[in-house]
Order: sequence, then C-alpha cells, then structure tokens
Amino acid sequence: MKKVLLAACSMLLLSMAGSAAPVSFATAGSLLCNGASGCSGSGTSISFAGGGGAVLTINYNSNTESSLEAQTPGVTTNFGNLQLSCAGCTGVTTAFTLAGASLELTINQTQPAFGSQAVFGVAQFLGSLTVTFNSGTGITSFGGVATVDFPTLNASFPSTPSVIYVLQEPQSGFPGLPNGYALSIGNTTSLQGAVLANDVSNVPEPGTMALIGVGLASLGLFRRRK
Repeated sequence: MKKVLLAACSMLLLSMAGSAAPVSFATAGSLLCNGASGCSGSGTSISFAGGGGAVLTINYNSNTESSLEAQTPGVTTNFGNLQLSCAGCTGVTTAFTLAGASLELTINQTQPAFGSQAVFGVAQFLGSLTVTFNSGTGITSFGGVATVDFPTLNASFPSTPSVIYVLQEPQSGFPGLPNGYALSIGNTTSLQGAVLANDVSNVPEPGTMALIGVGLASLGLFRRRK
C-alpha cells in the first residue's frame, strides 16, 4: 500500500510540473538596401538592378503560428521566408551584388501575451548572384553564391511563462562565407527554427489540491511510523 501511494503521489506531482504553455506568434520582416549596389525599395521587398534591364527582387513573406506546442531541438518552425525572382533575365548576362542589404526579423507574440520585439539581430546579405546567357544554346542559367547571415541565433521573450525562439541557421558549404541561409534566384528560402516554451506548473484545481494534501499527509504518517 505504501509503495502504491508513493507512486501515485509522484506521478501526480510530475504531471503537474511537466505542462508547457502553447505559443502563438506572427513574424514580420524589414528589408533595407543600406546603399547596396543597384538596390532600391524597403519593407517587405527590395530590388537590385542588373545589366540589360534585369531586375532581381527579394520578398520577405511572413508566417503565423497558432497554439504551437513547445518544441524540441530538431523540430522546426517557420519564421517566414525569402523569395527571389528575376524579371527581364531571359537572354541576359549580369550579376547582382547583395552585400550591404539587410533583414530585420520581428516576432509578435500573442500567446503568452507579450507583444513585439526584433529578434536574432539584423541579418546581412553577403555575396553575389549571377545570370548567365549561353548564346550557343539560348539557355539562361542562374548561379553565384549569396547568403543571409544572422548575428545571433536565439531570442528570449520574458513573458509569463518565458519563451525562447531559436534560429537554426545552416552551415555554409562555401569557402569564404560564414554560416547562413543560401539564396538562389527563382527559389524560396525558409527561415527555420524552434520555439521553446519554458515548462510551467498549471494552477491546480481545488480537488487536485486536496488530493495532493492527502498524499503529503500520508507520506508524513508513514515517516512518523518508522
């Protein structure tokens, strides 16, 4: 009987301590040219002018998550994405230098209620992307190496309970470039990460409190009988 009661009390206390609060948030991105070569625009879209009238456009697309359960490393959440498109690139040979432009991510956390704050620092665009036209085949190909690099990889929201956002920035496979999200023309790059909500104890109902009281009292009786 003693072992059964001890086990029951332990399971009850553990079940109370292991409950995590769900998280709801929406992302927003602010793109800036910062004097980058041939760059114009701001906010969710910037463009780079290249030779032959070609224009490379980078769009930031936001993401919203509702009642997301706390995650573990390796389980990803989307913090929005960057979409790169090129207008007037067919039959053109040109290059776009992205270096200097930047992206600032903001997260608005609505559950647990907190508000908005900029996170992960201001990411820098690095490198160049190219458009190559092969006159022999008439085929236009895209290449080059460019990344967007975030200076920090986690941000804490001091809400109740507190929530930690972790950016899972890929390792760079290109010499001379730091780790970062690789960018390519015509593709969408998702900014992946995880949301880690700190475990919190639920406020116990009166009936639950009574059960805990009985369990603790019983443990006290057992101890006195020794």
